[in-house]
Amino acid sequence: MPDASRPDRSAPPERIELTAAGVVMRRHRGDDVDALHEAIEQSRDHLRLFMFWADQDRAASAEFVGRAVAEWDAGTAFGYLITPTDPTGAPAAGDVPGRGSVIGGCGVGRAPSGLWEIGYWLRSGATGRGVMTAVARALTDLAFSSSNTERVAIRCDVANTASAAVARRLGFTLTDTVDHPVQAPGHTGRMMVWTIGRGEWPVAPPPQSSSSEPSSFEPSS
Repeated sequence: MPDASRPDRSAPPERIELTAAGVVMRRHRGDDVDALHEAIEQSRDHLRLFMFWADQDRAASAEFVGRAVAEWDAGTAFGYLITPTDPTGAPAAGDVPGRGSVIGGCGVGRAPSGLWEIGYWLRSGATGRGVMTAVARALTDLAFSSSNTERVAIRCDVANTASAAVARRLGFTLTDTVDHPVQAPGHTGRMMVWTIGRGEWPVAPPPQSSSSEPSSFEPSS
């Protein structure tokens, strides 16, 4: 049996290209604060319904970026910013430090339940184009590339039909509905838990990476 308590021996790709979706997923950097905060500021009305952090100030965005960098380095969670891919194949503007457009964020990490969970959000104007489904698929592939992962979960409020549609589209099964604190205007106090097992997830090639990072990893618990 894999030892889930052993320290991280490798890390997932720091940059993943989702060519068909026209986006790049890349790990957070310390100089991403302004680009991330701009995306949040421009999408507060869109995000506020289900994201409790939608009204955070720049200091909170800076704290989040610092935490994301630290968690990646510790091997406990792996967060990405989502940026557009230049149609010519050149690096996306959002891939240039201190510049460019962030259109969302996503990540995979260990939940208190022990399951690996994936999460995602998009700024207003970037929805309805299949980006979120492509990102969630890449995150699920990434989670199952670890031998310690037997099940992956997506959690969302029962009123968040868009997030639930992504889970359903990827073959996740609604396995539970639990009470949850109301933290945002759209929250009902009931949270859906969608899960999928390793044997249920289709075999897929590893996410395309532009770096030399390994395509599988063993996260710390």
